[in-house]
Amino acid sequence: MNIPKMILAFSVGLIASQSLPAIADSDCQTIKTPNNFIRDVDGDQVDLRQIYNEEHFCYKYRGNDRPEICKALDHLKVPQMYQNKADFIGIPHRGIWGPKRIQTNTGMKLDHSKQRAENTFGAIEAATIDAKCRFVEIDVAMMGDIKKDSYRDAFAEGAGDTWQLFLGHYFRLHATDLETIDGQYTDIKGRRIYESFNLRPMNMPVFFDDLEEANSDINLAHMRLRNQTIKKNKETWRNFYGDFLYKDSYVRFEHILGHAKRNDYVLMVDPKVPNLEEYFPGASKKVLEKEAYNHEARLLARAMVLAYENAAEHHIVLKTASPLEEIWKRVDTMLRWSYARGPYDGRKRLWQNTAKRETFMKKFLWSPIPNKSASISENDTVKEIKAWHKKTNNSRGVATYEVAVYSPYHWTSSMEGSQNLMTYVLTELNGRNKIPVRPAMWSIDPMGDKGTFGREYNWKFFGNETAAGKEPDMRGNQHWMSSIPGVQYAVMNTDVPIFYKGTIAHKVEKSIPFGYKD
Repeated sequence: MNIPKMILAFSVGLIASQSLPAIADSDCQTIKTPNNFIRDVDGDQVDLRQIYNEEHFCYKYRGNDRPEICKALDHLKVPQMYQNKADFIGIPHRGIWGPKRIQTNTGMKLDHSKQRAENTFGAIEAATIDAKCRFVEIDVAMMGDIKKDSYRDAFAEGAGDTWQLFLGHYFRLHATDLETIDGQYTDIKGRRIYESFNLRPMNMPVFFDDLEEANSDINLAHMRLRNQTIKKNKETWRNFYGDFLYKDSYVRFEHILGHAKRNDYVLMVDPKVPNLEEYFPGASKKVLEKEAYNHEARLLARAMVLAYENAAEHHIVLKTASPLEEIWKRVDTMLRWSYARGPYDGRKRLWQNTAKRETFMKKFLWSPIPNKSASISENDTVKEIKAWHKKTNNSRGVATYEVAVYSPYHWTSSMEGSQNLMTYVLTELNGRNKIPVRPAMWSIDPMGDKGTFGREYNWKFFGNETAAGKEPDMRGNQHWMSSIPGVQYAVMNTDVPIFYKGTIAHKVEKSIPFGYKD
């Protein structure tokens, strides 16, 4: 099945439109976050102990004392299916990037003189402050200790000292204004910075200042905009440490984490693992797969440590497409060797004890991605969802299950009585006492007139056959994505949440359009 060209053209046109609907409560939700309590499919009040582990920040608060961030997480975890209207949440994918939206006397307009670049503070500010979205997805990558001479030592004591995280999707600096002359980095004025290593941002050196704080010059790189140009008029913002940073530059994870805590929103952390063949030349596919799990585990463990140091464990959700049996044990191992700075003392290894690591990991919510590839079978996908459901105490430790529905023909006949993977997640997980679990999907929105950019900052086009080679991948068809059964109660990771908010059917014919089984 061919995807009509008009879909791509319409999507790009939406981004460039000169007039948009005014902001209501949020550009990202079809209903307001419930202020008092969450209800199950029958409309009965949910006992919050049934949706959180007792170690989580939001478990201990009740009634009027419940923080706003917990109300938002309640809503994310449990769609309000008892109503005859949609409860959809759009999560800005890498922030809201492109022209800045401004309110004028004649309505909402796009100011093309103020562009926002993806995965930057500017894009996150546009999503959370301007569009009032309570959740934003960010791509997070790791630099330091991943060069050929040190990368293999995954479990070395103290290795986490230089595991520094930054926001970024691309593994080439072509996505920035940095260029190279004779193999060395220079900025746009030709000033030499330092020697390069394959033009990859995660290989930038990490150094320590007088206070033993890890740092890097990665914030010297400014991200390109949607049209691949570099913004000339630089805006700055002041982080928690008093430093002025550019709104379009690479930004450290802990800086954005601090902003999330101060402004009461949640970061959906999507870990990005580079191609490891350069680090392990000649390695087998099995070895590369194992090292990719190790790399992702180090990244996730570091994010957890930084959240702990900022008392912000409830401000992040950890995403992973790795199998549970591979990633969980590796994160556990990385935490065992990790150091953390407490509020009143120096850096220590806090999680050497197995029980302490188990308790610490229950402070976090996860968003597993069980079928990132269409080649993963239906049986293995359902098995993975059930494994996460069991491991996290009937999904108490899960925010969403991000599933992929590739086409109308994708697993529609044998989903244990459900219509598709989304309705399976909503209604088929046992032990929930009629409390639904929210599914999520990724909308493959075009970045420009050629499709989207891959990790190497190269054009690619979605809409061809899936990896299984049996059906088209229709996730780039936004109109179809907004009509899939169950989408009214889903999360959509998308560059254009306001588009889905406007196209999702707000009225549901039946309060529960598919049976609930427990």
